[in-house]
Amino acid sequence: IAGNGGVGVVVSSYWGSDLILQDCIIEHNASGIQLSREHNGDDFWNYEITRCTVVSNDGFGIYKTDNIPLLLNNCVVALNQASGIDISTLAGVTAYCNDSYGNIAGDWVNAAGALSGMDGNFSADPLFCDPTHRDYTISEDSPCAPGNHPDGADCGLIGALGVGCAGPVGVE
Repeated sequence: IAGNGGVGVVVSSYWGSDLILQDCIIEHNASGIQLSREHNGDDFWNYEITRCTVVSNDGFGIYKTDNIPLLLNNCVVALNQASGIDISTLAGVTAYCNDSYGNIAGDWVNAAGALSGMDGNFSADPLFCDPTHRDYTISEDSPCAPGNHPDGADCGLIGALGVGCAGPVGVE
């Protein structure tokens, strides 16, 4: 999902079903993912965001203001011009093996700050192969590549795209 003048993915008002995003790239939008659905207490909805790369958006990466359960795993949220992962409440949030890095207004913001350093979540340069030319595959040395987690966690691939280049590269 790229090049939108608005938010790449937005869920607001009353949405009638679960939201599942998997193996996706959300890039170069006004902002990445906004989760702000109203919940009337009778419905059982869930968000699941798995192996996604949310990168280089003009605003936030992932912004969640509601109390709908969220499973966020194996995602890279990087180089956004506002916050990386900004969650107002951790009620119902499960997050593991995510890399939030290089976001201008902070990587783990508000309640999401408690997730940093827990359950395989970290902040490190994902070592994209060529972000200037929108190549978001990762270097073989990336902390997001299987077996390279900075804390040794067994997370497998983090992000939507696998290894696409050799050697150290990075974000400047």
